Amino acid sequence: NGWDFDLSDYGHDSYIMNSGDKITGTIALENTKYDSDITVGFINTDKKAKDIKKCSIWTININNRFAKNPVSFALPGGIKEGSSLKEVVKAYGKPDDTYRADDMGYWVYTYSSNYDKYFKLEIDDKKGVIGMTMQLYD
Repeated sequence: NGWDFDLSDYGHDSYIMNSGDKITGTIALENTKYDSDITVGFINTDKKAKDIKKCSIWTININNRFAKNPVSFALPGGIKEGSSLKEVVKAYGKPDDTYRADDMGYWVYTYSSNYDKYFKLEIDDKKGVIGMTMQLYD
């Protein structure tokens, strides 16, 4: 769908991941249609080594805070970019942890089953949901 990254940005011409290897969520994806900040982490769940671009994504972060052409996303429970704080709580209940950035006018709600598996939503007071982070594999 037009999302890619350039391995030379990370000092490589190619990158092979062995079975079980995991890259943290530091790979910035780019798409000419959008200017959102999106970073992912890759994991090789196969039994054989393979190219990083053929591996699975195990963590993703989407930030539309400063995007003029933001990427849209939809989550279970009817939550999507622009959903309100009230809609988030109705869909997912009270979060396990909250952070408030008064000076920037947003909340971060964290839902987690453990340290390695979590889901965060960044909810702007005026724009609603503007970002999310999911880490799904431990």
